[in-house]
Amino acid sequence: MRSTSTVEWRGGGKPLAWRRLNPLPVIATAAVLLAGACVAGAAVWRHHAAQHDDARRMQLTQWQTLATAAADPDALASLRAAAERGEVAAQTALGETLLSRPNASEREQARRWLQRAAATGDARANFVLGKAAFLGDAGGDGGAAVNGKPDHQAAWRHLRAAAEAGHVGAAYYLGLLHRGGYGAQPNPAEAARWFTVAAEGGVAQAMFMLANAYREGSGVARDDDKAVAWYEAAAERDHPESIQALAIAYRHGELGLDPDERNFRFHLVETAHALKHPALKP
Repeated sequence: MRSTSTVEWRGGGKPLAWRRLNPLPVIATAAVLLAGACVAGAAVWRHHAAQHDDARRMQLTQWQTLATAAADPDALASLRAAAERGEVAAQTALGETLLSRPNASEREQARRWLQRAAATGDARANFVLGKAAFLGDAGGDGGAAVNGKPDHQAAWRHLRAAAEAGHVGAAYYLGLLHRGGYGAQPNPAEAARWFTVAAEGGVAQAMFMLANAYREGSGVARDDDKAVAWYEAAAERDHPESIQALAIAYRHGELGLDPDERNFRFHLVETAHALKHPALKP
């Protein structure tokens, strides 16, 4: 039963009575308001932090472009200063920039910077090291040496790390490693799995490889419809080999398509166009 209190009204008359308020609802309301303010504040902080990160990435990209395309010494110096301060993205950008240089000492510096960034789990650094090792632009331990010899062991290690971290370009190259073996047993199913990851991430070359897998039944069940769908997806991204594959399919009535001379000629013209402006490789 709620209690009431009275006070004497100094001006005379009847005493004033009121109910004592239960403080719990008031406290609860205040707590809700405070929590809401904290959530809103955190959201604002995250928004500003994201904007700052985006601006910083744009700045690093600008420096990298100037240092690579124009050999701008000031841009390179800015990248180096940021890398030495411990910025992982700057370390990767600096390593990638130096990797493009013909000077052996600079490429050795690239190796060290990229390995330093990769050690933190940076997907881009692992991708660059892995791709370089796979293509023969890297030396021991996936570095950036100039001996021109592939290092498949390092390629496997770095590309797997990058692909598992969500880098779709690395997923494509990891698919190539699984498809060809390269120091391991070829695994068509794993190749198709990683080509799928890369294709769904928008990599045209992976779309082409996945289309081939469905066409041949390599690592996946043969499926002409899916093969055509992935060839068409890659063709929309100006991938010459995919457009050519569609042209041949229309010419000979393959992959479940009816022979169609008009479509054959159309895709033949598109192939020539795509060869002038091919899809960028990851």
